[in-house]
Amino acid sequence: MESDLHVAGHQRARRTAPGRDRTSHRGHEPPADQNLVSESLELEVRGRMIAHSMGGVIVRAMCGLERMKPLIPQLHTLLTFNSPHCGLLYNQRAANWGIALVQFWKQSQSLEQLCLQDAIDFRDTFLFKLSMNGALGMFKYVLLVGTYQDLYVPGHSALVEQCKAAKRDKSPQGVAYAEVVNNLCESVVSSPKRTTLVRYTVQHSLSHSARAHQMIGRAVHIAAVDDDLFVEKLLTVSALKYFV
Repeated sequence: MESDLHVAGHQRARRTAPGRDRTSHRGHEPPADQNLVSESLELEVRGRMIAHSMGGVIVRAMCGLERMKPLIPQLHTLLTFNSPHCGLLYNQRAANWGIALVQFWKQSQSLEQLCLQDAIDFRDTFLFKLSMNGALGMFKYVLLVGTYQDLYVPGHSALVEQCKAAKRDKSPQGVAYAEVVNNLCESVVSSPKRTTLVRYTVQHSLSHSARAHQMIGRAVHIAAVDDDLFVEKLLTVSALKYFV
């Protein structure tokens, strides 16, 4: 018994002796506990992104960057509120409030891009090219929140849907818009992650909003993130399960 204990103790001492490679007997493989930690991190780290308005477009553009490639396997959930994924075209409600729309976007250098006017050929525009980077398909779940009350961002743009006005438009602009929508939907359909796309069409009560904000449409555009009760209900009733 004493001999066995002595040998076992000697072996432990050899394995933990200073200056010796504790993994030399296993080549260059890391210790088992290190492997377990790495595997746990790989399983637990998930990218969940929430964006409002232009933030949704920025997230999609970011996903197409070369430096993002190592993180793509961890992208899990994308939730956007009133984001102009398809631009600002065919917004009849905003046409009646053109001044408000211009006032809202006047500080944005992206106005031409959101209207597909930043290039002569619609297929050379930023938004058209962005629709082809497959960003939505990089997530396991894509949740789109939009409202047709919004005077700034058309509901069909926030929800990535075709609209009647675009279908009737046989001009190059109408064709390009239809292709933008199709490209975004195709990125979901052909996703290797088998992406689930969920659309939330919401109707906001503006009884507690300032009259001025109601008139220019700002109240609806920010209601999705300004109304704590709405966000709480959205998460608890439906959206939260897509984040776990």
